[in-house]
Amino acid sequence: MNQTKEKAEILYLNMIKKYVLGELQIGESNTETISFNQVKEIIKNVELKYRPQLVGQKKNLRDVLALSDETIMQSLNKMAQESSNLTMCKPELLDHTEFLVRKIINENIPGDLLEAGTCRGGMCMMMKATLEALGDKSKTIYLSDSFMGLPDADPEKHLADAIWNDILKCIGSLACSLDFVRNHFAKAGLLDERIKFVPGWFDETLPSLAINSIALLRIDADWYHSTNSVLNFLYRKVSDGGFVVIDDYGLPTDCAQAVDNFRSQHGITSPIIKINEQAVYWVKEERQVKWNF
Repeated sequence: MNQTKEKAEILYLNMIKKYVLGELQIGESNTETISFNQVKEIIKNVELKYRPQLVGQKKNLRDVLALSDETIMQSLNKMAQESSNLTMCKPELLDHTEFLVRKIINENIPGDLLEAGTCRGGMCMMMKATLEALGDKSKTIYLSDSFMGLPDADPEKHLADAIWNDILKCIGSLACSLDFVRNHFAKAGLLDERIKFVPGWFDETLPSLAINSIALLRIDADWYHSTNSVLNFLYRKVSDGGFVVIDDYGLPTDCAQAVDNFRSQHGITSPIIKINEQAVYWVKEERQVKWNF
C-alpha cells in the first residue's frame, strides 16, 4: 500500500470512530443526571421486589450487584450522557473490531459478520467502514437486535440479570429504534444492500436466519439467556479460524456464566483473550468442538 492510500485509510477510519463515539456532534447529549438518592431509591425498590428470590436463593443484594451505590450511579449517568453516541463501547473496542476485520480479510477467513445486540449500531458501522477501507465487496453485515431494549430476565434462574434489568429501566433499557440505526448508517455513507437488519428477539429470529457462515460473531447480549441463545443458534456457523467476541463477559451479570457453560458443554478450549476489563474474544478451532445438541 502506498503512503497516500494508507494515510487516507487511517483518516477515514478515525473519522468513523469519532462519528460513532459522538465526537462529531451527531446529536445532543442527555444532560439529566441521576442523583445518589435516586440510585438508593431504585436499589431499595429492587430489593423489595426481589426479596423472595434473594431469601430463597440465600443471596445478598450487595453480592448480586457486585458494585457500590456510588459506582452504580456513575455507570448509569455515563450511559445516560452517552445516549447520543452510536456505541457505549470504549475506543479500544472499536480499534479491536478494526483489527479483527483486517485479519478476516487478510487471512481470507470465510463468512459474514454478525452482531447480536447491536443497539445503536456503532460497532457494525466500524465493521462496514473497515471493509470499505480495505475494498472488500463480498461480506455482508447482519445487525440483530430487538430494537426495543433489553428483554426481561427470569429471577428464579438468573437473579442478577433480572435485578440489573430493573435498574437499567431508569435509563430506558438501552432501547433504540431500527430507523435510528438505519438513518445513521445512511448519514455515514455506510448503508447499502450488504447491511442486513434482523429485528426481533433472538429466540424468534436467529433459528431461521439465512446465513451460511460467520467470520466474526460479536455478542453484546447482556443476560445469560440471550447470550446462550446466540451461541446455541449461531456458534456452529462460525468458520474455523473465525472470531467470537463477548462484549459483556466482565459485567456483574450472568453473561460470563452462559459463555463458560457453553464452552464447557461443547469442549471449547480455545483461550479466552481479554480485550479490556469488560470484553473478551477467542478464535474458533473446529477440531476442538464436540457438539452435544
